[in-house]
Amino acid sequence: MVGFLLAESTVGINRIAVLISGLLTLPLSVFNPLFPPVVSQLCTEGEVSELQSVY
Repeated sequence: MVGFLLAESTVGINRIAVLISGLLTLPLSVFNPLFPPVVSQLCTEGEVSELQSVY
């Protein structure tokens, strides 16, 4: 749809922006599932200073 309404150069720039934004969210999606178990374990063990360091 965008290709019909905008110039080719604008569509190319938008496509690159979409790809880069996808790459930027990749590290977050990798580390997001790992963080809650680490926080839970550190809270259970009373490691508040280590928890602050990790956070």
